[in-house]
Amino acid sequence: MWLLAGCVPVVAALVFLNSMHGAFIWDDYDLLVQNTQIRNIRRVLEPFSLDHWRKQHMSAGAIYRPLRSASFALDFHFWRFDPFGYHLTNTLLHAANAAIVFLVLSAL
Repeated sequence: MWLLAGCVPVVAALVFLNSMHGAFIWDDYDLLVQNTQIRNIRRVLEPFSLDHWRKQHMSAGAIYRPLRSASFALDFHFWRFDPFGYHLTNTLLHAANAAIVFLVLSAL
């Protein structure tokens, strides 16, 4: 079973392999390129604060997704404006989630 559990994230990552060298598209510009809130690594935990979201709800389109915001801040710290890093992070997260789902379903 552990061999199969190891294959699941590999297959999940292979599915997204083609996207690694793609550019930013669609909402990436608003969420990553033009988002000044993700540019300071010292503020990485700020999205988990209620005060942060009270301020954000004043603006249109604010959504409570603190893990996403923290992930974007960490990605920006390491990758700046290089889409490869963001794609790599998302692919690794997707592979890890696939492994977790497999293990949970196997335990049922």
